[in-house]
Amino acid sequence: MTSAAAKHVFISYVRQDNAEVDKLCDLLKAANIAYWRDRESLGPGDAWKRVIREAIQDGTAVFLACFSANQRAKEKSVMNEEIRIAVEEYRLRRPGKTWLVPVRFDDGDIDDWDLGANLSIHDINYADLFGDRYTTEAVKLITMIQDVFGGPTSDPATVQASVEQLSAPERPAKMRELTKSFILDPTKRIELDDLIRSETQRVLIELRSAERFPLQPAAGQADNDADLLIADLATDYWRLIEPLCWSLQVAARYADTVEQLTPWIRALTALHTYTVEPVGGRTVLIKLRYVPLLACVVTAAVATAGDDRWDNFRRLLVDCTVKPRHGDTRVESIAEAVDFYAPFAEAGKAAPSALAYAAESEKYTLESALAALRTNGIQHRLQPVADWLCAMLCPMFADQFTDNDSYENAFDRAEVMLGLVTQDSISMLVERNPELSWLRGTHWFGRSTWRHKHSNSSPVNEFAQQLDTAGADYGPLKAGLFGSQQERAGAAMTSYAEQFAKVSRGYW
Repeated sequence: MTSAAAKHVFISYVRQDNAEVDKLCDLLKAANIAYWRDRESLGPGDAWKRVIREAIQDGTAVFLACFSANQRAKEKSVMNEEIRIAVEEYRLRRPGKTWLVPVRFDDGDIDDWDLGANLSIHDINYADLFGDRYTTEAVKLITMIQDVFGGPTSDPATVQASVEQLSAPERPAKMRELTKSFILDPTKRIELDDLIRSETQRVLIELRSAERFPLQPAAGQADNDADLLIADLATDYWRLIEPLCWSLQVAARYADTVEQLTPWIRALTALHTYTVEPVGGRTVLIKLRYVPLLACVVTAAVATAGDDRWDNFRRLLVDCTVKPRHGDTRVESIAEAVDFYAPFAEAGKAAPSALAYAAESEKYTLESALAALRTNGIQHRLQPVADWLCAMLCPMFADQFTDNDSYENAFDRAEVMLGLVTQDSISMLVERNPELSWLRGTHWFGRSTWRHKHSNSSPVNEFAQQLDTAGADYGPLKAGLFGSQQERAGAAMTSYAEQFAKVSRGYW
């Protein structure tokens, strides 16, 4: 809030929209923008008509006229008087200058105010502060206001932090919209970096919360509740990392350089550091710390495989290297550092199977799915973790794939390419160090092993056929995977195909 004479944003609204205006004021506060609002700026005994006129005429840098169903329902309102004064003031100002800005709190029409010179308020671009684009529109509005004030551009991370507390359930979609707004704009490089770093820090702080993610069961917790605890914690891990995954899905598709991907590469390495740091607790709960990293790796793989962005697949999942364990001097790609088996290696199939059933159908909750599994009412899933993630990640890919079949096929291709590149890496390591011949092959086997059990058109075969046809022009080779060597790619495919077949046969 501010005095009438100081430079400010004037907010014109009807009182029934107090809640929406509260959110708008929070955004302005977060960006350190002074504003004038009748509820906060009028003092006891003020002659309100005079004070409002002075506030509009003497100090307003931007006039926000807030339209809504509540406003349209009123035949008479103080807001109408405020807009009348604003229109008079607008007519006195030089043309082409941003001053009067309509804001919509819903998708209804804006009143048709005559601005003179054959102009209407409909001729002015408005901001939509509602729905899925709330964050993007809010950032644009705040940035525009900062430009008018002549100050620094708004900090998207600060705006995002303000928006987070306003609408937490919409956080994933908002992170995606923010990323789309900034990733292709070179002038927003710093802002985007701050946004992703801020989100990564938030995630890491929550991950280390012993209250939210305990590493020991609660005192007195029955053993038969262990599966439910595991499933509940896995779900919470996913919900925490989901916004970052939605952002990563955009970056993986649209970034053109490793510099543009750097914020997410840093996030991946930070998540791995958290995952492998030494901690005490129940092993089955410690292993669950792999869930956030696994979700990010699979997100990046599906996004890039779905658009044949093998250059970004390499940048994010192969060139991004980490140390396998705390204190280990070796390095491996982030794709080698995790797989579908890692988070539930000590948990058995009950908890991940329940996760998959509950994610795929409203028919099941985690509790009812676990109960049905115990009584053999439903069967344990063949690849439950892959099934669960496929279902949980599906909504974020709605803008990339036209239908569910396209998405599931891309998911299959992603997990197979993860298997191929990690198999290649292991083979190269053993070739350089024969004493490591005991190393097993890749563990990247998922849904595709059962989906293509009886099919000759599995992603493994498709990749092999594409390699034979394209040769050195094969997309993954041109992007630098398999060392850009056709022989290496062929060897990895042969080795992986053998293991793929064995895993598939083990199910039938």
